[in-house]
Amino acid sequence: MMKNYFYYFLLFVSSIACTPSEDNNTNSQFYQNYYSDNILPALTTFKQTTERQVSLINDFQKEKSIANFEKIQQQWLTCAVSYSKARVYNFVEVKKQFFDIRIYNFPANTTSIESNIKEQTTFNNAYFARKSSTTKGLAAMEYLLFDTSESLDLLHQDVHRNNYLLGIANELLQEANSLLRFWEEEYKNQFINANDKLCVNNARCIAFNQIINVLDVARVTKLEKPAGINTLSNPSVTLLEAFRSGNSLALITAQLNEIEYIYFNSTTNFASLVNDIDTDAVLSPAIKVAFENVYTEIDTLDTNLEEAIVNNPLQTVSIYNALNELIRLFSVDGASLLSVTTLPTDNDSD
Repeated sequence: MMKNYFYYFLLFVSSIACTPSEDNNTNSQFYQNYYSDNILPALTTFKQTTERQVSLINDFQKEKSIANFEKIQQQWLTCAVSYSKARVYNFVEVKKQFFDIRIYNFPANTTSIESNIKEQTTFNNAYFARKSSTTKGLAAMEYLLFDTSESLDLLHQDVHRNNYLLGIANELLQEANSLLRFWEEEYKNQFINANDKLCVNNARCIAFNQIINVLDVARVTKLEKPAGINTLSNPSVTLLEAFRSGNSLALITAQLNEIEYIYFNSTTNFASLVNDIDTDAVLSPAIKVAFENVYTEIDTLDTNLEEAIVNNPLQTVSIYNALNELIRLFSVDGASLLSVTTLPTDNDSD
């Protein structure tokens, strides 16, 4: 419910000004390229990885070997990584379509998943359209593939469990296609030509705020809360995004990689805008160092995030602090330099 309130709150704060500095034509061309060079490839990759997962699960249906099972486990991570990168473009208008909730709403409701499987029905897209987002998507798939060391045996023993796995993969592919279609047919041109003074109608403000949002969600929802940092609650590994597979940190890193890419390395990047304004050449080098520091702290962790939170959650504080500095550079220095008003962060999702 809090997620729904957030979308309406964003509409309320849209009266906050975001001052565009480009000529209208120049602005539109940059964000046309931003879509073509960054957004479209991320969405297409997610679709392709999901298509591959459907194919691999079909192969597993025919031959339930350990090798085929391990392929769909690995492909789950590939899908989750590709979607983590696509979330960097989960702008307000995209959020309002609830794609993110349907694709990866964690944690999965395992009780409801097991109840659904016992229905022993046809697990097609029409079936899943009536079901909670916590019983499908990437979170449900992770549960079926990684919950216990007996996950393969459970799939061997129950044809309906297999059918449910294939059903959620097909439904996930439908969502990937719908997300891409929404951008191509409904939102692309609106985003490209958004050059209003209102922040939520300004492409620069929209895109830069989503970078800040993704970084802050990584810091708070995906690290601070599970590790119990700066909170009154105890550490809880089950709050992590991918605790069953042990890949929570890999998904955070994937988002960092995508943000670093669109800031520095893409053909159409934010550093080019910043450097045109920042004649002292201070901010981009500082952001580069901040990224390096976060990666260094991640590499220093001698285990995965799940084990660290269980055994020694204080190990995660250095990553948290490094993320804090990176967020400050984007949300304060970067936003100020680009005349972007920072909007509230939705710490229930990306």
